[in-house]
Amino acid sequence: ALIEDYGLEFKGRKLEDDIKSDTSGDYETALLSLIRPAPVVWAHALTGAMKGLGTADQLLINFMVLAKEDMMEVRKAFYDLNGKLLEDWIEGDTSGDYKKCLLSLAGRNSEDDISMMPIYWAQRLKDAIFNVDSLKDILVTMPSTAIKRHTAVYEAVYGVPLKKAVEKKCNEESSFSL
Repeated sequence: ALIEDYGLEFKGRKLEDDIKSDTSGDYETALLSLIRPAPVVWAHALTGAMKGLGTADQLLINFMVLAKEDMMEVRKAFYDLNGKLLEDWIEGDTSGDYKKCLLSLAGRNSEDDISMMPIYWAQRLKDAIFNVDSLKDILVTMPSTAIKRHTAVYEAVYGVPLKKAVEKKCNEESSFSL
């Protein structure tokens, strides 16, 4: 309501245009984020994470998980902002299991909607397999019901039970220490 009142108070001027003309840099970005709808903010954040040389992987996965409630609107806002589908951008900037996970996250709120948090945790578990201490840290922070659900998703996504993957990794590490 305040944003609409701004236009009435200042003879049809738009708050966004005034912010752009009077500010710059991170301050401008922060102010614009406060007045824009959440899907537009997420679209800008996702663009920033993938734009330029390299992809800011940690930012990208976090933004994708956090934007879950508005993913249909985020995809539309992303297209409006970039003229390219979010899925196409992910396809071109990422690879492997990480790409599959991101594409699944980007497809949320579609007709074949599924809960994506287990997919996110399955990806984190797969990454942690390479470091047993990281795996322990992740599993300790999850409630037992979540562990059961996420290990089932891990098996569905990667085709091998988590227990076997961990045992294999532990056996590999112990054979190196001999």
